Amino acid sequence: MAYQGVGKCRFFIDYFQIYNALGLGHTAVKDRFNGQVIPLDVHSHLFSLNPYKIYNTSTGFLGNSPTSNVCVPFYEFYNPVNLTDIEYFAVLGHNLNTMQENLFYDFGNFNPTAFRGVGSEHSFGNYNNGDFETIVNMSNGANSDFPVQYDGFSIQKLNMKAKSATENVLGIHLKNTTSSDDPVYKIGSFSMGIIHEMPSSEVDITMTHELEGVRRTRTKGGVDIVDVDYTGNPSWGDLGAWEIDNNSLPNKRLARSGRRSWQLKFNFMANSDLLPKYSSANVIETDDVNAASPDQYTIAGSRDFYSDVIQKTRGRFKFIFQPDSTNTNPDGFAICKLDKNFKMKQVANTVYNISLRIREVW
Repeated sequence: MAYQGVGKCRFFIDYFQIYNALGLGHTAVKDRFNGQVIPLDVHSHLFSLNPYKIYNTSTGFLGNSPTSNVCVPFYEFYNPVNLTDIEYFAVLGHNLNTMQENLFYDFGNFNPTAFRGVGSEHSFGNYNNGDFETIVNMSNGANSDFPVQYDGFSIQKLNMKAKSATENVLGIHLKNTTSSDDPVYKIGSFSMGIIHEMPSSEVDITMTHELEGVRRTRTKGGVDIVDVDYTGNPSWGDLGAWEIDNNSLPNKRLARSGRRSWQLKFNFMANSDLLPKYSSANVIETDDVNAASPDQYTIAGSRDFYSDVIQKTRGRFKFIFQPDSTNTNPDGFAICKLDKNFKMKQVANTVYNISLRIREVW
């Protein structure tokens, strides 16, 4: 489906921003020559869903040898993360195809003496191809590599529900597939987290293209004076936002203009799809205090809309929005925030109508 239609909406909730803000994790890099672990605060934007500021190895401190595994950052979680909670991985604003680099990422336990800072890697190479699903421009390759076909951005879905491994480090590295000179790769942002897909229900959605960056003043003589602050998304390096390309480098000034926003209304949602059973972090003094898996009923562990989207983004964190989950064309995504308030109205027993507005940000 094309034409930027709206269907069954999907929200990609980025965990890195949440962990950074709540002090639950940090970024670092392991120098591949001397083994030193270096704090990466200066490049923390790589984990902030901000792909407009490109990390460029020509100005960085990481070395690279042809056909070698090259360490980029790793992310340490202070509280171990279960792989079943990770449902997507994305790289935005990259030139990995031009540089003929394959992406490799894995989870493990922190080990400052190990390559990539990850010891006892839970290698994705031990998984089946069915554990991964291409959403945009990232496929499964040999030896746990994930090739990308184009420059721009890549998103991959992880199907780890059958896994139970709990790890505390995400290691990311690149593998140069040629014997050429050291490539200069560019990366705007990494993103990782959960996917929330809205249930089938009656939907009323209005999409708006805002052009508020262009201000117009009409003189007494009837002449329009136009002052332009911006016309749309800043570029992601050599390409426009949400563009992919195979080395032809189209003029990024021709990229889509305007800021998109969506007014969403979902009618007749069941309370179990909308809200957690208990809006608290545990089930103490509730009917489920002795349940086998009590976290599933809490605002921290429930997979309803409020717990996944409203609670985790908190009106301040960015997320990737896909207006139609069946449309994986490059223009079918946006980086957004919740705009103003989330409203819900009970219309029958355990049934609600909800409305919210989300707005593209940069």
